[in-house]
Amino acid sequence: MIKVLLVDDHQVVRVGLRHLLSEVKQVEVVGEAENGEKAWSLIANSSLEIDVVPMDIHMPKMGGFETTRRLLRKYPKVKIIILTASTSNLYPYHLLHVGAKGYVTKDCELDELVKAIETVNRGKVYFSSKITAQLMQENTSPFYALSPIEMQIVLLLIENEPISEIAKRLCLSPKTVSTYRHRILKKVGAKNNVELVQLAAKEGLLDVPNF
Repeated sequence: MIKVLLVDDHQVVRVGLRHLLSEVKQVEVVGEAENGEKAWSLIANSSLEIDVVPMDIHMPKMGGFETTRRLLRKYPKVKIIILTASTSNLYPYHLLHVGAKGYVTKDCELDELVKAIETVNRGKVYFSSKITAQLMQENTSPFYALSPIEMQIVLLLIENEPISEIAKRLCLSPKTVSTYRHRILKKVGAKNNVELVQLAAKEGLLDVPNF
């Protein structure tokens, strides 16, 4: 039996997924969380042996990018599948480097979600055909040059988070975040945060609010 923790800030999504997966014999939904902080707490303090975590990217308090990075640093055996409405091909590219094992869009069929869960549970990587096709396209965006931590800082900067808050969330010093910000602007060719946001919008990074 594959034990699953559902992580999504929309209750209706969690309820729907739980209902659908309840019909799958080899899968058991053992918990739900509305954001990354709750997911972290459940995994850290629960006696449940969670195998797979289908998780959204855009959530309040702690989004999927940050949660994936933190969870896999502490619990490397947990398999994370990104289940999201976002269609930007930059997300799967960077989340793969962070350690996510799967990436599936929310419009997928139940059979594909189950296949993704079974595949990552075996230690393999599963990306939906739509995402795979996107990843195979020529990578011309300047955001591909960023490291995962730089990409995470970009996503927080375009949400207008102050340097002090980004530092707190990522357990870094404000000086380190400022250094990253300077490096990011240089890599993507932006002069300031306004140009960074404009470039992010052009590349589809603003298609879903509330990272």
